[in-house]
Parts: sequence; C-alpha cells; structure tokens
Amino acid sequence: MTPINIPIDLQIETLLRLPVKSLLRFRCVSKLWYSIITSRDFKSQHLNIATSSAPTRLLIAFEDFYGEKVLLVSSPNPIAPSSSSSSSSCCVPLRDLSLLKIHGGNSVYNAGRGLICVGAGFKDVAICNPSTRQLHAFPEFEFKDSPTVFPRPNYVFGYDPVEDQYKVLAVDAFPWRLEHKLVVLGGEEAWREAPCVACPHIIHTLGLYMNGTVYYGASRWNDSDDDVSPNSNSIILSFDVRLETYTIINVPSKILPLMGYVNMWVTKRRIKTDKTLINYRGKIGVVENPREGRFRVWVVEDAEK
Repeated sequence: MTPINIPIDLQIETLLRLPVKSLLRFRCVSKLWYSIITSRDFKSQHLNIATSSAPTRLLIAFEDFYGEKVLLVSSPNPIAPSSSSSSSSCCVPLRDLSLLKIHGGNSVYNAGRGLICVGAGFKDVAICNPSTRQLHAFPEFEFKDSPTVFPRPNYVFGYDPVEDQYKVLAVDAFPWRLEHKLVVLGGEEAWREAPCVACPHIIHTLGLYMNGTVYYGASRWNDSDDDVSPNSNSIILSFDVRLETYTIINVPSKILPLMGYVNMWVTKRRIKTDKTLINYRGKIGVVENPREGRFRVWVVEDAEK
C-alpha cells in the first residue's frame, strides 16, 4: 500500500480547524505535528480563526463553597427571536478548573485572547489557559513604598499585537502612593517599574482588555477628603499595552452614582466590587446591579475624545 503524501500546508490548514482538545491529543502523532501545534505562529492563527468563527460567549468565574476551586461556566449569545431551536441557547457544562488554585486562594482579574489573569492574595499572580488547563505563575514582587502589612495591588492583563507580547500590570491601589510594576509573559519575567498615570485615584473595577488596550474604572483622589465621596470625579483609565502609556477618559456626570463611591471591601484577601466594565459591541460598557433583579448598563461613546 502506497503511503499518502499530504502537503504540509494542507496538514496545517486541517489542524487549524480542529478544537483545542483534539490538538492536545494529536501532539503525540509525530514530531512534525508536535512542532506545528506548539509553535507560536500556529497558536496565534488558531486563535484568530476560532474567535472569528465561534460565537461570542459570556464567561462566568466563581469559587466553590470551600473556596478551593475556581469554576467556569460559559454560554453563547442569546439566539435570534426568529430561531426555533432551543439547543443553541443552552449553557456549556460547568468546568472545574482546580488548577487555578495557587497558594490557597483564587481571584480572577481579567481575560484576553483566551487567557485569564488569576491571583491568590496580593502577591501571587498567574496566567491560565482554560482550554489547556495550563497555569503560568510569575515571581513575587514588592512595591518599594508599600507597607508589608497591607499591600493591595490591582492586576490588569493585556496583549501587545505588534510585538506579540502579553503583559501584566500591577497597580498600587492606594492613591497617595502612585507606583506601578509590569512583567512580560515569556520574557525575562522580572517585574520592572512601569509609567504611572499623573492622576491620584482609587480603583473601582477590575480590568477590561479590548483591542490592545486595558481599561479600569476609578475616581480621582481629593486630598481634602478623608475618603472618596459620591461627588468625586469618576474616570476610566486606559492603558496602551504596547506604548505603556495612560489616557484618562472622563465619565459623564450622570453615571457618577455608579462609580463615584467606594463600594469595595476586602474579604479572604480579595478585592470585590459591584461595578464591571464590559466590551459592548466594541465599546466600553459600565454595568452595575443597583437593585436585586435589575442591572444598568452605560456605554461610553467616543472614548478617544
């Protein structure tokens, strides 16, 4: 029987259309396939194809009752009203991602390009790939001006499409101590000083990655106040992952009740907030649940202005 000689280009095109679960199994078929599947270019192409053809999914992460595991559940966008199929709107089965557990606790900070930034406590942060269940932890670091009793960084995670780099930014949460640190995934992975935004602020939301930029909600810090009041100026800070520069987006006054009050508390070494930034059709959306059973969404128009 004559062996079939399949061109390498056709093999790659075929592999690019397969789900991640199949690719993980097919790495052991041959050295050639292992080299193809594990290459950076292949991973990038596979992600682009998967995200362009697959429906957008809502990803929800939460802990189990004992706080020992992180569980993920996702569902597709609501089906069109004209569709009569009920199967397309069902949820994806719950996934147990216990591999996310690092040093006794978990927090999910933000996600981008199929990866999730997770942490435990205030010093441990890692990048997780929920498809492969791989976890990549970064070394610990210290803010030079932060007390050892209560360091409280906020982490944001983003991607530089030009240099093909993933970066994690640690922001000191105390407005009177502006200090930021940054680490690059796959590089030397040593934390270095990062540029700070020239605006004392206190953070209200977790990060949102969108098109090479990371966003998070905050309020300007007023030195004359003992705390941030509902009348403080609400802003959204955007961090360009490639240029490592900040832009301040002023939030309209009518959504000050959503972001102008510090509704943040610490429990089990995690920072929780009821404000959320979302990608709403390519624009920044601010979501709050002001009353049980209801929520409000504000969309930022012309953010670049």
